[in-house]
Amino acid sequence: MKNWSLVAGGIAIALVVYMLWKNFNLSSLAPSAQSAVEALSQAITKAENSPVDQTNNPGDLVLGDVGNGIFNSAGVTIFSTLEDGIQALYNQVNLIFTGQSKNFNTNMTIAELAQEWTGGDQAASWAATVAQELGVTPSTTIADWLAQTAPSGS
Repeated sequence: MKNWSLVAGGIAIALVVYMLWKNFNLSSLAPSAQSAVEALSQAITKAENSPVDQTNNPGDLVLGDVGNGIFNSAGVTIFSTLEDGIQALYNQVNLIFTGQSKNFNTNMTIAELAQEWTGGDQAASWAATVAQELGVTPSTTIADWLAQTAPSGS
């Protein structure tokens, strides 16, 4: 049996390595925004604890079939490569931060984000994990967390 916490930790490291290697369009963002995208993506990856070896989808994103099928009845997208799944997660987080997401916004608390992201499946546990990773509480809004992560003087 796999130790999924080790897998999730490995995925978090892979996210950072991939971002450094691929320079995933975050270079146009301010360093604090890059760090915020990375931090939230890594927290989501840990909370999801998804079967990445089967889906290449560390965020358990439900984006439909992108050519590889879907994983389960929830419709979790299967990506061709882990890099594709990581890029999709970073894209989703960036859409949230820039106000372009259809389902999420920065005025949501982490608990509200969890409810929507998970479809209510273990949302409280998901929110607690993400909040702990970000150093806040589940009642913190994404906007408030972003304000806390902004460099002083900005």
